[in-house]
Amino acid sequence: MIMRASIKVLNLLLFIMLAAMASNICAAEKNECSNVIKFEPIATLPVNYLGWLATPISSSDADGGVVFWPFDEESYPTKGEWASIGIALGNTGDIGAQSIGGIIWVKKNVKSRVDYKAIDKSARVMFTIRDGQDGCNQAIVFEVDNNRNVNFGGLLVGKAKSIVE
Repeated sequence: MIMRASIKVLNLLLFIMLAAMASNICAAEKNECSNVIKFEPIATLPVNYLGWLATPISSSDADGGVVFWPFDEESYPTKGEWASIGIALGNTGDIGAQSIGGIIWVKKNVKSRVDYKAIDKSARVMFTIRDGQDGCNQAIVFEVDNNRNVNFGGLLVGKAKSIVE
């Protein structure tokens, strides 16, 4: 009887250790993806970037809206090992509101494996990274939430303000 109880305790401890290891592996995979994409808030835009912009996509709801202007596949800003995929802007939709915007950068080696799409009836654009070499397959969202917070990948990048604030 003591032997059975000991085996049950050992099985329970083994299960707990495996669960902890699995969550660490998932966290490592998420960190791997966060190392290949980033958001850089900007207040002004160099005029030559305008010539590199392609057709924008947008999505909105009662909380606000987002617009994403991808850069042309052949002409886009670069910084060292980083390539820009486009400019994202989040706002409340109010007349005269202060928007939050920035450039979305990805590592050059994964640029061709990033897809984006507006999520209908929401203030969100989703970026999906498919990089089998680094084990990174993740969707990252740029959004305006119901508190007017502008988030990228779950991290607060700014707060959209209305004209009265």
